[in-house]
Amino acid sequence: PPQIMAAVHTDRYSHRLILKGRSFALHVLAKSQKDLLARFKGKDPKAKFAALNWTAGKTGCPILGDCLAYLECELEARYRPGNHTLFIGRVIDAGVLAEGLPLTTGEYEGIYLGRD
Repeated sequence: PPQIMAAVHTDRYSHRLILKGRSFALHVLAKSQKDLLARFKGKDPKAKFAALNWTAGKTGCPILGDCLAYLECELEARYRPGNHTLFIGRVIDAGVLAEGLPLTTGEYEGIYLGRD
């Protein structure tokens, strides 16, 4: 079955949720949705999805209605090589919701890319 890996810092609220629920969802955001990144990195868990259109996926994970695509996964394995946990998920549902240019890591200044 298709699998995907997500690296999550151990102090993130999402980290605890993935361990507890044994599932996670990844979303492909459009370039125009860059402002959502700050929302989801915020400290208030209730503010993350406030006023956003979402539905519960097959695992109960929130699936955003306004994104380019999503992958919903059941947790298969986890590894802790450093200060992040690498979560390996088996994709149980996925969808393309819109067309557009995806936001990439290189376009977000707050993500460490391993460069000087």
